[in-house]
Amino acid sequence: GGAAPVAMDSASVVRDLLRSRIDESNRLQSQLNDAVGRLAELSIAVEEKEFELKTLRMSLDAEQKRSGMYEEELRKMQQLYQHMLQAAASHAPLRRHTSAQRLNAAAALPSSGSVASDSDLEEG
Repeated sequence: GGAAPVAMDSASVVRDLLRSRIDESNRLQSQLNDAVGRLAELSIAVEEKEFELKTLRMSLDAEQKRSGMYEEELRKMQQLYQHMLQAAASHAPLRRHTSAQRLNAAAALPSSGSVASDSDLEEG
């Protein structure tokens, strides 16, 4: 008699409980799938950034090598310049002589008051 409605109630309670558990399980599964998808996207992004970083490192290495070559070039040019200065210093009397010649040549030019001819301009 009276046991049948209670049994029906408990069956519907169990059914409702199972349905809500299944719904929750589906919701969690969906969240898990979303998380796995995001993880895959992040993994790809990380790989892209690692590649970018590797590329930048290679570029930096190349720049440092180039910089090293420029520094070496500069050092050689400075050495050459020093040698030229030393060579010029050892020929200093000759240089003074030429500048004295230049001064004499400048003194020989007509003064600013007179009109210079074409030949005077060519000599200067």
